Amino acid sequence: MPEAQRELVRYATLAARSHNTQPWQFRFDEGGIVVLADLRRRCDAVDPDDHHLFVSLGCASESIVQAAAAFGLRARPSFDVATGGVRIDLMPDAPRRTALFEFDPTWARATSAACPSPPS
Repeated sequence: MPEAQRELVRYATLAARSHNTQPWQFRFDEGGIVVLADLRRRCDAVDPDDHHLFVSLGCASESIVQAAAAFGLRARPSFDVATGGVRIDLMPDAPRRTALFEFDPTWARATSAACPSPPS
């Protein structure tokens, strides 16, 4: 599973994040992935209560859940009291590609008026 975990984290890093700070850390273990806040990447001036930082963690976690299904893994996220992060347990399942997984996140970030429709 280590290779699959690395690939799932790659998808997580494509998630929406506040102020483009990538405010997360990932830890692997035999049963899954833990998504943690990287408080060194806080933006005190614009996010004094860390709301945006933690929303970014939720986006990264959901990206792992969506990608896991495509990799034939069932992902079960839960709050990890010990770390204060999101624990995502991974179990074998039938592969399925959701509409959210099929969506190209790099296109969603294109904001240029010169690019009004998805590239073919």
